[in-house]
Amino acid sequence: MRSYKAAGELYQWLDEANKIHVDSVRSDPKAIWDKLKAVHSKSAPNSRFNSLSDLFSICLKDDETLSALSARVEGAMQKVTSLRPATGYTGGIEGFS
Repeated sequence: MRSYKAAGELYQWLDEANKIHVDSVRSDPKAIWDKLKAVHSKSAPNSRFNSLSDLFSICLKDDETLSALSARVEGAMQKVTSLRPATGYTGGIEGFS
């Protein structure tokens, strides 16, 4: 009962362009969310490229301190990291320690 209510609430707030994507799963709120996520995450490569471009274009401004520059670089790195796709890589090679 609650899931139908949640699904109805989600579906109600969608515009017509997005309702098309979720018509087949409109009674399952998780499926609605997953479908919308899959449809809209296709722009992620563009966002990653733009965030990397922003990172590489950071330069020290005339009146900027090094700590302020470092903060801008760290902020740009956090943005790049948050847009990175999950790979499942844990950092080690099996059999090597």
